[in-house]
Amino acid sequence: MKKVKRILFPTDFSNASHNAFRYALWFADHYGASIELLHVVVPEVEPLDLPVTISAATKGRIEAARDLMKTFTESALAQLQSHYEPENLPDVHPNVQLGIPSFLIPQIAQKNEADLILMGSKLKHSMLEKAFGTMSTTIMEKAHCPVLLVPEYVNLERLVSVTYAADLDESEPYHIWEAGQFLSPFNVIMRVVHVQKSRDEKPTVNMDELAAFFGSKPPVLQITFHNIPGENILEELEEFADTWDTDMLILHKPKRSFFDRIFHQSITRKVALYSK
Repeated sequence: MKKVKRILFPTDFSNASHNAFRYALWFADHYGASIELLHVVVPEVEPLDLPVTISAATKGRIEAARDLMKTFTESALAQLQSHYEPENLPDVHPNVQLGIPSFLIPQIAQKNEADLILMGSKLKHSMLEKAFGTMSTTIMEKAHCPVLLVPEYVNLERLVSVTYAADLDESEPYHIWEAGQFLSPFNVIMRVVHVQKSRDEKPTVNMDELAAFFGSKPPVLQITFHNIPGENILEELEEFADTWDTDMLILHKPKRSFFDRIFHQSITRKVALYSK
C-alpha cells in the first residue's frame, strides 16, 4: 500500500457521515493527506424534461450541497478540535457531482488518484448489508484503493487494537505487510486471526510460517498471530474482537462467502478497512 496522500470522503450529510468525517480529518492529520469532500446528487428528471436536461429541483439540490459543504467541514473541525488538537489541519477540497453514488464514487477515486476512500456506514438488513450497506458494498467491490468504513455510532478516542481477519490465501503475507504500512503512523497492535473450522483444513499459507516470517523482519508495528479452532467462525471472531477490545477490523479482498461467514452486527460496529 503506497503512502496515503489523498483521501476521498463521500458524504450525504447524514449523522453517520458527519461522525465519519471527524475520523477522515483525524486520519488526514496523521498521514499529512488532503481530503476531497464529495457529494453526489442523484438527478431528478421532470415529466417534460429531455433526458439531457437537469431539472430545477436537481439544480436546487446542487446549490444547496455546495452551501452545506462549508458548514459540514466547519462543524466537524470544531468537534474534532474539542477532543484533539491536529498538528496539521488538512486541506479540504469540496466537490459536488451529478450521478449515481455507488458508480461515480469509485470512478472519481481512480480519476483523482485517491489513496483511500473513507466513509460512514449504517447497519442494514441482510448479513452483508448489516456490515456495510448496499452502496458501501458496491463501492468496495469497484474501488481501486482501500475503503475505510466508519459505523454510525463508533466513538474512538484513539486507535490501539486492530484485528486482521485472515483467510490464509497465498497473498496473505503481502497484504499483512500492506496493512502494517497503512497503520504505521499509529501506535497499534495488529492481531492476525484465523478461525480453523477443522483439523483437516489445509490453508495455502500456514499461520506458524507467517509468524516466523514476520518475526524475522524489523517490525513496522507490533503483530501477533492467532489460530483459533472452532466450528462457528462468527462466534469465534466476535469473541476474539471483544476479548481484545478491537477498534478496527481489516480484511483483504474477501470473497462474498467470507463476508457472509464472518460479519455480524456486533463485529461491524468496529471501524472496518477493506483493502484491494
